[in-house]
Amino acid sequence: MDAIVIAGGIPHVDHPLYHLTQGRPKAMLDMGGRPMIEWVLFALNQADQIEDVIVVGLDDPADQERLDKRSVATFIPNQGSLVANGMAGLRWLRRHKSQSKVVVGCSSDIPHIEGHMIDALIDLCRPFDRLFYYPVISRKKVETVYPQARRTYTRFKGGVEVAGADIFVLQTAFLDTDHQLWEKLTNARKSPLQVARLIGFLTLFKLVFGQLSLAEAAATGGRILSSDRPIGIVFPDHPELAMDGDKPHQVRILRERFKD
Repeated sequence: MDAIVIAGGIPHVDHPLYHLTQGRPKAMLDMGGRPMIEWVLFALNQADQIEDVIVVGLDDPADQERLDKRSVATFIPNQGSLVANGMAGLRWLRRHKSQSKVVVGCSSDIPHIEGHMIDALIDLCRPFDRLFYYPVISRKKVETVYPQARRTYTRFKGGVEVAGADIFVLQTAFLDTDHQLWEKLTNARKSPLQVARLIGFLTLFKLVFGQLSLAEAAATGGRILSSDRPIGIVFPDHPELAMDGDKPHQVRILRERFKD
C-alpha cells in the first residue's frame, strides 16, 4: 500500500517550538544530523508493505532537495490545514493510483519509528474492513520507554489510559466523508463545548469522567462519519508510534536516541 506523510506544520511565534524552528517547517528540525522527516521516510521505505510515499506540505524546493528524492513519489503543496493536506494526498492517490484502496497516513514528527513497526501495525488492521484504524498505546508502554515524555492520555472505562499514535491506516474511501466535519473536529479539539456539539453531550460527559468504553468511542466515530462501520481501534506494541516532537522537551528526548 502507499503512504501519505503530512509535513505542513510551521510553528507560529507563540508556539513552544518556534525558538527551535524559527519559521521553518517542523518536519525539517535536526535529528542526528538529518531532517526529522527523513527518519520517517526511511522507516516507510524499509517497511515491506509500503510502496509509494507522498509528502504533503513541504513546499520549499530547498527542503525537498535535502531529502532523498528516491524515497518520495511526489510532493504536494501545503493546503493550509491538517485535514486538507490529508485529503489532498488521498485525491492524488485516487487520481494516479486508482488501485490503491488502503493507505497509511502519518505525521512527519515521529522519527523513532522503524519499518518493522509499520508492518506490524498494518497487520493489526487486517482484513481492512473498517474505514479508519486508529492505533492507541497504553500509558504503561509509553512511560516504560519514554518516562519523561509527559504525553497527553485519555482515560476510558475500566481505567484504561492511552495515547493516540501519529500514524494510522485508512481506506481511500475516507475521501468521501464530510471534510468540513473533520475540520470542525480538528479546530474544536481544545474546546469541550464545541466538541460536545459535534459528538453529543452524553458522549463527552462519559469521556470526561472516564466512563466511555473504547468500543463506544469506536462506535461514535462511525456515527460521526455516517458510516455503518465503527472506527477500528488497534493496540500496537511500539510506543515509538506515539512519540512525536510537539514540545521542546519531547524534541530533546527524541534527539537523545540519535546521540547513541
